[in-house]
Amino acid sequence: MVAPRRLEIIEIPEPVRAPGQMVVRLTRVTICGSDLHEFRGRTPRNYPWAPGNPAHECLGRIVETEPSFPFREGEAVLVRPEGGGLRDLGVTTLKDLYSIEGTGLAPDVAVMAQLLAPALHACKRLRNVRGKTVFIIGQGPAGLTLTNLIRGMGPGMLVATDLVPERLEESLARGADEAIPGGENLLKKAQEISGNRMFDVVVEAVGDQETINLAPTLAREKGMVLLFGIPDFGTTLTPRSFFGKQLHITTTEYPERSDFLQALRMLSKGDIDMEGMITHRLPFSEVQRAYELADARADGVLRVVLNMEDV
Repeated sequence: MVAPRRLEIIEIPEPVRAPGQMVVRLTRVTICGSDLHEFRGRTPRNYPWAPGNPAHECLGRIVETEPSFPFREGEAVLVRPEGGGLRDLGVTTLKDLYSIEGTGLAPDVAVMAQLLAPALHACKRLRNVRGKTVFIIGQGPAGLTLTNLIRGMGPGMLVATDLVPERLEESLARGADEAIPGGENLLKKAQEISGNRMFDVVVEAVGDQETINLAPTLAREKGMVLLFGIPDFGTTLTPRSFFGKQLHITTTEYPERSDFLQALRMLSKGDIDMEGMITHRLPFSEVQRAYELADARADGVLRVVLNMEDV
């Protein structure tokens, strides 16, 4: 990143691993919504950034490891490399590594576990939603994954919203009972659907100031609001909007090891269609275009996968 919304490909020295580290050759990278905050320049950093950012959802192969580690050279792994994933070689530790050997997953599908795992972790934070009314704000890749998973948790009603019409259609296909356009009529429509009771659980899956402010207005008294979308650094909460309804607020971010393992199991068994959200596959040489597509939500984009082997 040399400036907001501007990426350049440069040559850098190969990394040298320290004791306890491994070297990984990156093969696939997907663009997370939190990466887009950084792409837009909403992160308080000076430019240019250190090479590799903004990207953390990656797949790669081990090229150098410790003899005592349970990974062999050439093994395919999910990885969140230190210093970011927009590079051909990165270093990592055992903490951020998950083997995909034996899963039978194609690389483009396997890397989608990086999205599925945090969504699974978020659903654990929700606990029991059986029979409850649930409203999800945002139907980008994260919101659609949550729609898919929460549908399987037995809610009494599942409603979603987004500004992009194509995403509303996908939301219905993934289990939403209603998918309503965002905008000035959203609250009125939500009241009509809920019979003026509003919703037991509201999930915010965007991370923008406007949608975070919207979340408590959609919740019923003593309901729950889950903040899933990662906000940028300037985002604030308005406590009185939560106090007045005695709302329970919870957040979620980095998944646990069990979430990644569950995500890989689900993908290998075909329990959830994550590949259907991959709308664009681009070579690493088109990294600038990839981020612009994801940022603009243009051309029907949902998830962009960068092929790091195709430069």
